[in-house]
Amino acid sequence: MSSEFDSDIYRLSGGYSFIKTNQAELGVSLGLHLTDFSLSLSASGVGGQKADALAPLPTIGLYGAYAIDSKWLVSGRLDYFSLNYGDYDGHLTNFTAGVDYRFTRNFGVGVAYRYIDYDVTVTRARFNGGVEYKFSGPMVYVNASF
Repeated sequence: MSSEFDSDIYRLSGGYSFIKTNQAELGVSLGLHLTDFSLSLSASGVGGQKADALAPLPTIGLYGAYAIDSKWLVSGRLDYFSLNYGDYDGHLTNFTAGVDYRFTRNFGVGVAYRYIDYDVTVTRARFNGGVEYKFSGPMVYVNASF
């Protein structure tokens, strides 16, 4: 028996900062969070199944950042959305908190903790199904700003 799971996450958002100084920023955002899931299962003598699902959910969010000095930045973001419309029921929670170190004005590295919780269900006369996905853990990244 073998199985395979793959997910790709795409996020697009725009925001408005209520507070924006050289040292701190706090704002709200509207966005779209897309996750493309792919799952396959197979067993000897039985065959296999493959399923793909694209889960698009709009989000509202809150974000903030605080520059400790010219090199260190602490930031966080929380995006959430819940929907119950017709045959669809779902929610999305996306939380990130991190620390960045800028080694030049335009480039830096960071470490963060990320938590994602998806639950999307479709209930129809001939189809019942859904995607439930949770992920939490550390991430390391490189950033650039111009």
